[in-house]
Amino acid sequence: MKWKLRITHLALAVGFSALACQASAQIMKCVDDKGVTHYGNPLPPQCAKSEIKELSGQGTIKKTMDRPLTPEEIKAREEEFIRTKDERRKQEDIERRDRALVATYGAEKEFDVSRDKALDVIGARQKTAETRLKELEEAMKKFNAEMEFYKDGKSKSSKGKDPPPALIQDTQRTKKDIENTKESIQRMEEEKKNIHAQFEADKQRWRDLKSGKVVLKLKDQVVKSTRKAGEIGKAVCNNVEHLCYVGNIYYCREIDGNGRLRARYVDCQ
Repeated sequence: MKWKLRITHLALAVGFSALACQASAQIMKCVDDKGVTHYGNPLPPQCAKSEIKELSGQGTIKKTMDRPLTPEEIKAREEEFIRTKDERRKQEDIERRDRALVATYGAEKEFDVSRDKALDVIGARQKTAETRLKELEEAMKKFNAEMEFYKDGKSKSSKGKDPPPALIQDTQRTKKDIENTKESIQRMEEEKKNIHAQFEADKQRWRDLKSGKVVLKLKDQVVKSTRKAGEIGKAVCNNVEHLCYVGNIYYCREIDGNGRLRARYVDCQ
């Protein structure tokens, strides 16, 4: 009798275990490219590029696994990620520049003062270049006259002789210097136009920000300073220290060694 009970209990235990294993077994489902539905675990190779669904013992969907992306889809996602990242970076640059404009300029006339200072620096360099150009052109006239002297053979000593190598070299070098100086003056003229346009654009943007036409987005700034935000600090622009409010970003315009206007942001610390 005892043996029969033990056998019965063992059979029940085995049965429950089998049922538990069956219930816990993963049932997978997919529909292949040809529209054929497959069940099993593992699934056949036809499901390699299909969406896979994991089913419960009652046939309900427990989890869905997206199909693998094609190389074209992967490339498209990467391009979209890069595009979104670039757009976000550009937007952040615009917002940072807006904050710098508002923090740097308190009135419209301050734009004109900064613009005139930048133009004066370029104007001084241009004046020097124009003076140099006149000197080069005068020297070129003399060299050309000497070259004509040898060409026409106006004296017995020069008749039938080629110009001295030193004269030829001086003529060629001066001609090249004239061309370079004219190009430099032209670049300065273009730079002056760009400065006018940039300051006018900044001034209009500042007006829009101050009037509320464009909403300035505030953003917490990471201040690398021992001072607290809002305290008086210093910002360096054009090798000059300026008093400012810690936590603000300011717009710094500098003239580089080529006489070109360069803009950058400086933190108040």
